[in-house]
Amino acid sequence: MKNNLLTCLLLICITANSQQIRKFQIIDSATNERIPFATVNVRNQLFFEADSSGEFMYVPKKNDTILITCVGYFDKQIIDLSTGLSEIILVHKPIELNSVYVGKFKTIQVGITNAKKDFSMAASHGYRSEYATHITIPEEFKKYAIQRIYFRVYTKNAKTGNVNPVRVHVYNVNSDGSPGDDLLQTDIVLSSIILKGKYLVVDIPEPNKVLDQRSFFISMQWLNIQEDTIDYKQPQIAFKRSQNSKTTWMRQSNLLQYSWLKLDKSNLLVYADILVYE
Repeated sequence: MKNNLLTCLLLICITANSQQIRKFQIIDSATNERIPFATVNVRNQLFFEADSSGEFMYVPKKNDTILITCVGYFDKQIIDLSTGLSEIILVHKPIELNSVYVGKFKTIQVGITNAKKDFSMAASHGYRSEYATHITIPEEFKKYAIQRIYFRVYTKNAKTGNVNPVRVHVYNVNSDGSPGDDLLQTDIVLSSIILKGKYLVVDIPEPNKVLDQRSFFISMQWLNIQEDTIDYKQPQIAFKRSQNSKTTWMRQSNLLQYSWLKLDKSNLLVYADILVYE
């Protein structure tokens, strides 16, 4: 009887220890610095981000498949985080060399400009929501660089300053018309915003990145972070109802394993300044 009791206690201790929450750090392989806001994907069912210091907490389960991703880095898949691993190393993708253009070039605006908003949405409307609008480049322009992005926002309660972290993406276009891979190599995460009138303004960290895609997507993605959350209601991005032009896609982690779906009757109001080279 005594031996049985000791065995039960031992099993309880082992089970409790195996279910213990642990802290992990995501590290750059070259600099040994932590990578902030990398995305953690558990079994393609649970999605969240590391915090601003590259750390996240998780209760590892045996044989869990974990995918760590971050813009500018190679994806890393790990099977079973319960083996004692505490640091996850990501390798930076090689920097692509750009063509160099010298001279004066004109700037044009592409996207949905000067449209009146019909409604707005914030992160509270969906778990880890992301909205992406398809933007087409005029046929006469062959080479260009995105300089700045403007998101129309609900400004009644908004102000320049700290907000819940959001990630801004520039995606290429998949064959089925949905958002594809990131076109920029630099991660854009906003934990504070700059408002210019009715727009949230985002300066592109790669203003000389030459693109030749005939179209691309611009998106805003609210991050699900265990720390650093300030106000999930900000920023609130604006939409225009439309029966004919359907250019915006969305995804939420509670829908179809975070797959893209095309919005039926509304478009995210966003446009960009592009510098035209050719």
